[in-house]
Amino acid sequence: MPTGVDTDFFRPTEDCSEPGHLVFVGSMDWDPNEDGIIWFLREIYPRIRQEMPGAKFSIVDALLRHACGAIATGQPGVELLAGCLMYDPIFLDLKLWLSVAGWWRHAYQNSEAMAMAKAVVFNAGWRRGSAFPRRTRNRIAERPEQFAQSVVQLLKNSSLRTSIGTAARQAAVRHNWAQVVVQLERVLESVARSNRVIAA
Repeated sequence: MPTGVDTDFFRPTEDCSEPGHLVFVGSMDWDPNEDGIIWFLREIYPRIRQEMPGAKFSIVDALLRHACGAIATGQPGVELLAGCLMYDPIFLDLKLWLSVAGWWRHAYQNSEAMAMAKAVVFNAGWRRGSAFPRRTRNRIAERPEQFAQSVVQLLKNSSLRTSIGTAARQAAVRHNWAQVVVQLERVLESVARSNRVIAA
């Protein structure tokens, strides 16, 4: 079944976003999240700051465990936040959403950001977890330089960022929970019919 998203709750808002604001949401007690953030801070973020010295990166960790805290605190413009929810003001201020863990666990957070019409830059490994981003114009980057280039391009080009965000919202609407539930009901009905045939 596809990933569902509450597109009534997660919806676009008036653009009051802070210039150059990047956000990653994930619990740092999960190794792929920690590895992804360390990779981003070491290999990608410095490249972004070279092009955009005013860039800011927020790491939102609901569990308040920051194994990569030493690396994060040594980087300019990086802040560690705990206990934030998707409706907190920080998510209205962001310009760009980052997915660097490279696996399916971020399916919900990514789709919620897309429902808010936020452009997303994905690590290529995320393809293994879901086909959802392939149906949008969001960026998928293989190498650090590609990832940094995609981020800088979207931060500098507001019309492109808006266009991608609009396409992301449209894709999210096609995956709202009401439609996903309809698909689930069809699957369950099909299974029930098959069981009745076998029982007969």
